[in-house]
Amino acid sequence: MGLMDKQFWIGVDLGQSSFWAAVAAPASEPKRWADLPAKEFPFTKGGLHAFCGWAKKLCGDAGAAGICAEALAPLAWKWMEQLNGRVAPVALVNPRYPKDYARSLGIQDKTDRIDACILAFFGRDRSPEARPLPAKVWRQLHELSRLYAAKQQDLNACSNRLRGLDLPEAVLEEAQCEIKRMKSFLKRIEQAMLELVGEDEQMQEDFKRLQTIPGVAQLTALRVLAEMGDLRQYTRNEITALAGLYPRQYSSGTSVYRKPRLPKAGRLHLRAALYFPAMTAIRCCPTMANFVARLRKRGLTKKAVICAVMRKLLLLMRAIIIEQEDYNPKFPHKNNTEPKTA
Repeated sequence: MGLMDKQFWIGVDLGQSSFWAAVAAPASEPKRWADLPAKEFPFTKGGLHAFCGWAKKLCGDAGAAGICAEALAPLAWKWMEQLNGRVAPVALVNPRYPKDYARSLGIQDKTDRIDACILAFFGRDRSPEARPLPAKVWRQLHELSRLYAAKQQDLNACSNRLRGLDLPEAVLEEAQCEIKRMKSFLKRIEQAMLELVGEDEQMQEDFKRLQTIPGVAQLTALRVLAEMGDLRQYTRNEITALAGLYPRQYSSGTSVYRKPRLPKAGRLHLRAALYFPAMTAIRCCPTMANFVARLRKRGLTKKAVICAVMRKLLLLMRAIIIEQEDYNPKFPHKNNTEPKTA
């Protein structure tokens, strides 16, 4: 029996110590969300076992089409790993979509129970795609990359705060020692990321290949792989949308018009990882320099040009990995190549 033949959907709102679950039947109406069967379970092995029995009892012999939960990594990954495929496939969705769905229903209150009910209805009405749990190596690489970005931000803030301050010598020495400790910690995180990449043969090959692109150094390649995983799994439009590197149109009739700009959605950490490499590529890569010259002739602003270079750089990364060839400025990479697994 396929997923579309099943009718029940389960919504799960995850928390650090517990989670709420709700079951939406095919005949349930969103405006009567309060009538949905919902229950809170502890985030433990016993709680997951109780959830499985409760869900199977409510869904009956037909079972559930899927479980809809918000993509709150690494919490959602931990929950999926412990669930281990029981009950139904899990679809992790962008938290923004269920939130907008609740607004469309006129629901203004927010509790864990309501969130679970909204996720159940969203799953039933939208049938989001369920994806398998990412490999442990990539999950660890992703978490290390986010930790690196957070510590780098702390280091920058601490360094900027010390500029121009007249502090006692003892305080200043302690602050300098703290900066050194943070820099050392960043190096250890980067080394741990390198070791993780070395454990996967395919990832190691992709990592080396990305660094053949002018402007892409070791840390950039690590962060891109940590944010996106295997670039082969995305189409051109998908990878551009995930990064949020496309111009958002805003116009209506003849009186409402705003200049196209980047959307607020998208993976901010990925865009942050691509910004400085794009600036370097403009200076060091003749192909990118020619691309920028053409954009400037069209009257694009400096910000729009940098965003276009970031997009082109990301698509170039995808192209050379799909084609399994190092970067060559004389070779016309087929950026429209679809993943070979598709």
